[in-house]
Amino acid sequence: MRKIHWLVFGLFMTSCMLFSPGGCKKKGDIFVAGPGNTPPVITAIPDQAAGAVSLDLSPYVTDKADDVVDLTFTALNGGSFTGAVYSNVFTSVGTHTVNFSVLDTGGLIALGSFDVVVTEHGGFSIVPGTRHGVDFPGPRFDHAMAFDSVRGVVVLFGGRDYEGTNYSDTWEWNGTTWANVSPTGVAGTDFPTARYRHAMAFDGTNVILFGGNIGGTETWEWNGTAWTDVSPAGVAGTDFPTSRTEHAMAYNGTDVVLFGGSSNSDTWHWDGAAWTDVSPGGVAGTDFPTGRNNHTMAFDGTNVVLFGGGANEDTWEWDGAAWTDVSPGGVAGTDFPTGRENHVMAFDGTDVVLFGGNDGSDLDDTWEWNGSAWTDSSPAGTAGIDFPIGRDRAAMAYDSTRGVAILFGGDPQWNGTDKSDTWEWNGTSWTNVSPQGAEGVTVPGPRRFHAMAFDSARNVTVLFGGAQGGNNGPEGYFEDTWEWDGTAWSNVSPTTGVAGTDWPEARRAHTMVYDSARGVVVLFGGEFDNYGTYFSDVWEWDGTTWTDVSPTSGTPGVDFPEIRRHHVMAYDSARGVAVIHGGSITNDGGSTWIMSDDTWEWDGAAGTWTEVTPAGTAGIDYPEERRNHAMIYDSARGIIVLFGGFDRELIVFYEDTWTWDGTTWTNVSPPGVSGLHFPEMRRHHRMAYDSNRGVTVLFGGDLQASWGSNIFFGDTWEYDGSTWSEVSMKGGVAGTDYPGARRGHAMAFDSNRNVIVLFGGNETDDDEWCLYDTWEF
Repeated sequence: MRKIHWLVFGLFMTSCMLFSPGGCKKKGDIFVAGPGNTPPVITAIPDQAAGAVSLDLSPYVTDKADDVVDLTFTALNGGSFTGAVYSNVFTSVGTHTVNFSVLDTGGLIALGSFDVVVTEHGGFSIVPGTRHGVDFPGPRFDHAMAFDSVRGVVVLFGGRDYEGTNYSDTWEWNGTTWANVSPTGVAGTDFPTARYRHAMAFDGTNVILFGGNIGGTETWEWNGTAWTDVSPAGVAGTDFPTSRTEHAMAYNGTDVVLFGGSSNSDTWHWDGAAWTDVSPGGVAGTDFPTGRNNHTMAFDGTNVVLFGGGANEDTWEWDGAAWTDVSPGGVAGTDFPTGRENHVMAFDGTDVVLFGGNDGSDLDDTWEWNGSAWTDSSPAGTAGIDFPIGRDRAAMAYDSTRGVAILFGGDPQWNGTDKSDTWEWNGTSWTNVSPQGAEGVTVPGPRRFHAMAFDSARNVTVLFGGAQGGNNGPEGYFEDTWEWDGTAWSNVSPTTGVAGTDWPEARRAHTMVYDSARGVVVLFGGEFDNYGTYFSDVWEWDGTTWTDVSPTSGTPGVDFPEIRRHHVMAYDSARGVAVIHGGSITNDGGSTWIMSDDTWEWDGAAGTWTEVTPAGTAGIDYPEERRNHAMIYDSARGIIVLFGGFDRELIVFYEDTWTWDGTTWTNVSPPGVSGLHFPEMRRHHRMAYDSNRGVTVLFGGDLQASWGSNIFFGDTWEYDGSTWSEVSMKGGVAGTDYPGARRGHAMAFDSNRNVIVLFGGNETDDDEWCLYDTWEF
């Protein structure tokens, strides 16, 4: 397999711009640029995946009082310089000149340049902060968090996701970034076993964890480096709490207080060495809270405050010896929060803050308790933008160093996915501080089966639609339009109008191409809901406005393609037509689906469709019926290239390669062994044509091993018109150095920067776990 690397040759002459005759001023000294002057030396040449070139700036230090720290390196044509590393911006094969200046606090010292010679294409790079499980904890619920005030970090442990995975990872949030600090070793010995519905609190020295669905009577301590099992010996219920889940814990300044869980109504104290049952006598509901689950507690500086759990809407305070019911009178939802469970609470230094939970539906309200009364402090605005969307089973902790409450994750019940967003509450407003960006605000939300195309006139990659969810809840469909300029995503969705009239309706499994002759992105087909609405409409995006250009008359299957999903489309720039092939089609609104093997061409200038399916036999004269395949236009050879796909009716996967020249389909599948000489059979993969290097690039996809069980691919292949070659990832780590295995993502080639842009998809059989990472190759 071809290896990917960078070679850098030469360092060209460094010159100086003189501020006075004879040299540049540098702290009063004269620095003369001339033939004898030593230019910067390239000391290390990392490859493109590392994306940096190291430079030695020491030749610019001209007096003993100076050092390199005083100097500033500026790449005049892009890139950056941190310490002594210039971040490379070149990704295409060829010779590229980096022009630079070196400045001192006293002014300009010199201008210079060096050449970077790229002999082979570089590897993948990722937009920082977008990888769940690497840059931030993966989506989850039923986890626990506590703030370590000694080290100034929020600690998170465990939880679970919709895929059925239970976690045993440990993360810390420092106010800017998440760090995975999970220790190595044996689960249950060196760190707690994977679990959920446990509770945690910081006792002034360590983070204390108790209970959960696994190890329900265990007590663990986290000191910032290691977990230690400090479970005391003895009898459960006498020497330590009985096994339980869905309990609550809070630190009262002296001891960690635990109440309830698993329908218990007992109260316990942990002093750092032993548990003590401090449950008061009396009548439940009068002298202490009734037994309950899924309540929350927080210490307000004087008392431990407890609210809710189940359908309860009562407020209690624990002073270390007795419980007092302090529930205010009035109307639930007006004078105090409605009864709920699985909400979160934390003390923000002034008030106890409560967010969300579930009372039969997910809640997104924010309340504050000042010691005597509740106040609804829910900010105005839009959920997901101005405050977290409604959810339950999240976790929250108060960062006393920065004066903000931190919320992470949770389960928006039946909306399609568990969350991995990070929010801060400053006492007045919520701010989304997620390292991956604010979903739907600064980056597109997680999704699959969306479509992308590169607009070469405006130098942006355009994304539309897609879906998330489906396995454990209803599927969410998108109707948003985004653009990627190589640095940032922008939501350019029209803000006024009606879906279906002013922009395409929400959908997935549609296709998009860029019509370079007319300067518009073309969208065709797709579906909304597996058993709902399907499309055969054609839309155009000019960078500002969507326009429905669908033919207004004619017969489906005769004058234009039938409604369909999971088809493929490519734009033939030589002939000025968009070509589609295959997909799942229906003539009866979705009651009956069949696989298609037809080929159509869309002439955007004329606004007409023409079926161009050649005569002959499917599989011999043209590709057999299929869907979920991939297709691109090879502009160097003037042909369309198609690979793979899936016939759902026959449960047949393909690994064949076909080309279309506008008249004839040709099977150009190379001989050899699948997975060695060409990609293995697959579906839901994506391809993009790299016009700079003249190769088709394929990434990912899946193969159905059995119903509901799929093999996911994370391999990269290139097709040069005659041969497929797998691209080596140089032993890197999937998800860190290159995209993890996935299906249903989208790819487009940015011909301005000569990179392939990849976004999203899903990496497991659980369609709720969709990605929103952005990669470039």
